[in-house]
Amino acid sequence: MSQETLSRKLTYLQEKSWIKLIGHKKIIIQDLEALQSNV
Repeated sequence: MSQETLSRKLTYLQEKSWIKLIGHKKIIIQDLEALQSNV
């Protein structure tokens, strides 16, 4: 997976409020149930 593709996917998940990006090294899962059922 290219860096650009990963960036787009992470942005999509953040827009859905399923994750929160903290800087470039941390990801907080905000809605595990939604994330599991949609990924």
